[in-house]
Amino acid sequence: MESSGREGELRTDGIYGYTRNPQSVGFIPFVVGTIIATNSRKLAIHGILTIIIIYVLFPFAEEPWLREQYGETYDEFCEQTPRFFSLESLKELLRS
Repeated sequence: MESSGREGELRTDGIYGYTRNPQSVGFIPFVVGTIIATNSRKLAIHGILTIIIIYVLFPFAEEPWLREQYGETYDEFCEQTPRFFSLESLKELLRS
């Protein structure tokens, strides 16, 4: 799946079978780990704002564009795949 306004093919395989936003799922623990490793209040504030604005809110802003680009196929994908992770998708990922 393309993001940031770039057109392309809707990807629903691989990691996209478990989460619609693998970039966010990967970067959130990275940012949290960096905050913990540096033990910096300034970085903690910046990191938390980054997580909220970029990695949590951005997917909500991106979805109308994706619906417009991919239509019903994207709606079906949303019904089958959680935005980030669900307990069920996490269990399925760990089994594979």
